[in-house]
Amino acid sequence: MEKRPTLLRILFSCIVTVLTLFGYQATSFGKEYYIKNVVITAELLPDGDVRYVEHRTYAFDGSFSEATYVLPLRGFDRIKEISVGENSWAYTTDLSKEPGTFLINDGNSEIEIKWFYRAKDETRTFEVSFTLEGAIIVGPDYSEFFWTYLSNDWGRNTENLAVEFIIPAQVRRESPRLWVSGAIQKVIIQPSYDGFTLQSTEPIQRRERVSVRTVFPTNVLAQPIITDPSFSLESILADEEQRRIQAEIDAVKRAEYREIGRYVGVLIIVLSVVIWITMYRKYGERAQLLQKPDDVLYAVPSDLPPAIVGWLMTSTVNTNHLVATLFDVSRRGYFILREREPEKGFLKSKNPVIHLESTKKEPDEELREYEKELVVFLRERIETISTDMNKIFGTSPNIVSKWYHKWLSSVKKEAKEYNFIDSVSTHKMSFAMGYQGALFVGSIVLAIIFKAPELIAAVIVTLLFMLISIGIQKRTPEGEMAFLKWKAYRKGLSMANTRTLDQSTPELHFIYATAFGMNGKRLESLLEDLSLDDNMLIWMSMSTNPAIGVRSISATITNVTTAVASSTASFSGGGAAGGAAGGGAGGGAS
Repeated sequence: MEKRPTLLRILFSCIVTVLTLFGYQATSFGKEYYIKNVVITAELLPDGDVRYVEHRTYAFDGSFSEATYVLPLRGFDRIKEISVGENSWAYTTDLSKEPGTFLINDGNSEIEIKWFYRAKDETRTFEVSFTLEGAIIVGPDYSEFFWTYLSNDWGRNTENLAVEFIIPAQVRRESPRLWVSGAIQKVIIQPSYDGFTLQSTEPIQRRERVSVRTVFPTNVLAQPIITDPSFSLESILADEEQRRIQAEIDAVKRAEYREIGRYVGVLIIVLSVVIWITMYRKYGERAQLLQKPDDVLYAVPSDLPPAIVGWLMTSTVNTNHLVATLFDVSRRGYFILREREPEKGFLKSKNPVIHLESTKKEPDEELREYEKELVVFLRERIETISTDMNKIFGTSPNIVSKWYHKWLSSVKKEAKEYNFIDSVSTHKMSFAMGYQGALFVGSIVLAIIFKAPELIAAVIVTLLFMLISIGIQKRTPEGEMAFLKWKAYRKGLSMANTRTLDQSTPELHFIYATAFGMNGKRLESLLEDLSLDDNMLIWMSMSTNPAIGVRSISATITNVTTAVASSTASFSGGGAAGGAAGGGAGGGAS
């Protein structure tokens, strides 16, 4: 009897698997970029416009070709004189998207500036500049420029931020009044008669912003046009006092929310663990068998089809199972596999080509539905495409892929009829995953609201237990016994060089070995032990190897499996970045 895994062992192995997957995802994209410096100069012009110049330094790890700068269309009336460049090189506006060009996309709520370049494993500094009209509130005595210099929509931390605001050299009575909001603990601001300078003291996180409200005498403007007659220093001071009071109230609320969030996070974690343990103990405990099968078997345990055996051992169906089914129906007289010399010519492959030839045997009741589907499909491909296995599965890959996924469903449907999987445990697995999924989504929402580290931990824990809830599904006693027998047989195949296998049906051994995914030296060792000859494999004719050599048969399995797998693969990908609100641009690089 196989030793039953404990909850601790199962949980530990699942945690290792999930963390490994997370680690793979974190390193699989192959490129990254960082924002090293942001240097901004905002100059108030005598006519009330603001000339804004931003130098943004990127450190590229990998290949990049474009970047964006997204500015919300609010806080000013009009933007003009937009330019992009680097060093002394001015980019040109062009639809070609060639390096050294840029585009301007004007939307309803934001304007996007996109420029093109080529960079690989290097540091580059780009300059984005423009002029703002109507960005100043002009009162009778005082005026204001309120701007977010660094937004929280860049998706990257900023290692260093430097800002300079310049006031025109007109008559001044006093230094500007300044109020900083956002990451105030990470910057130092220094006022002067000419404006102010701001410098970060530590890296600013991607979710933090830096905004400065600058109030200065209206007489610094050459010919001021009053835009708000009610605007005064007294109203500004009252407004800022109200902001300060509200900030203190918000800080108290955040502290209270965080404390609540900590308890809620712990509660969710405990609930998630309890749900999983309860559901696993009640529905996921493995069946206890009265009779223990042998640890190693050297004979085929039953007449279970190779694709069903593969599904039983892996809980899925793959190309190895398809190839094993192809060999099995060929053994039963529906096809003959022949190895032929490759075509001569420049750049032609030197490897032998495997051809699949159809016999005249018609499908009968001995074939299961998925086996009949395979026979019909292959005969249609042989008639319309070629007998070459690579062309059968490599021509019109979309058609092959569509059929293949339909075939997988047919195999799974057949497998369910064997009653190897406990249906109650399957339903409870779905319920458990649903519970954990609800807790996972709830944890995300609450983490955003309460911002407690325990809720972030709850997000990770609930996701983990949602994934390992798959382990609640279990086999029936019949399924468990079948699994252990075929597992012992698989072990016997891998030990073929130490003990002779049952020789009554030698061709079945290598068909099941194909379903198990055996290849290379292990497969060759098995084939040597079987001592296969022409009479045993009349359906597999190796014309270039008359003696049916071990390596030839092993290569046949590998070649056919590769041909099937290459035509049924699929790919996916994606990614995006966006802008900010209330002044202060967002963007990214790709």
